[in-house]
Amino acid sequence: VEGESMEAEVDHGGVTTQSGHEKVGWSDGKQLWWTRAKPGDAARLVFGVAAAGRYAVALTLTHANDYGIADIGLNGQVLVKGHDAYAEKVEKHVVELGVVELKPGENVLTLKLIGANPKAKPDGYMMGIDKLELRKAAAGL
Repeated sequence: VEGESMEAEVDHGGVTTQSGHEKVGWSDGKQLWWTRAKPGDAARLVFGVAAAGRYAVALTLTHANDYGIADIGLNGQVLVKGHDAYAEKVEKHVVELGVVELKPGENVLTLKLIGANPKAKPDGYMMGIDKLELRKAAAGL
């Protein structure tokens, strides 16, 4: 699921589609870019699945020198606490969210900003979502 294709609702700031960083290697050449947020704000990103089941979930996020630290959740459950998206240069990282049960239809990915790396630029609270990968998990996982 491409980040920029997800329906997004944010507490503060705004979301846009960003392109132009070809060297980063975003899938489809774009990302969903959340800007002008502050600690305590959350972004809720809606995506759909056709069939209920257990899925291995991975999230590709952008890291940069003005990006924040966030808790990452899915359908109300925090899966990753304190993911730091700071990096000296713009790059992407895959964050494994684990194996989760998804319901058919709409599901909600949540990013809640909790702060910024001390090395981040002032107001370094941006977040960038390249893509969400869902792989049907084996029954025993």
